[in-house]
Amino acid sequence: MANDRDHYRRVMRAFGFGHGGADACDALWWRTEADGTVRLFALCSDFFHWATADCEEITPDDVDLVERCLADLTAIDETWALGFLYAARKRHMRPLPALLNDEAEHPPPLRDLFLACGLERPEDPDG
Repeated sequence: MANDRDHYRRVMRAFGFGHGGADACDALWWRTEADGTVRLFALCSDFFHWATADCEEITPDDVDLVERCLADLTAIDETWALGFLYAARKRHMRPLPALLNDEAEHPPPLRDLFLACGLERPEDPDG
């Protein structure tokens, strides 16, 4: 488990703040609690459920998972999807089927990473 300072530094670097990392700065959010604790979140709105504002917390225990996601996405030049892949892997859940079927947005190598995250989901009649 990473300490707080290391946790923040590694996650911020992975999402593209500073040198290297993903092209995904817009997918990382944070919140400062009343006690000064900073919590980090990966944005994943409208990815698992239609018409939602959604994010997945990134705890110190999750830093290695974020970095594995980044390595997998870097290998296929799709680092923009870091927040989405992290959330899918943490939830063990595939994105909405309609999103996966859009090859322009999710070409086969990226689609395969998402397919490995969880069980097949039924098509949503509303989307």
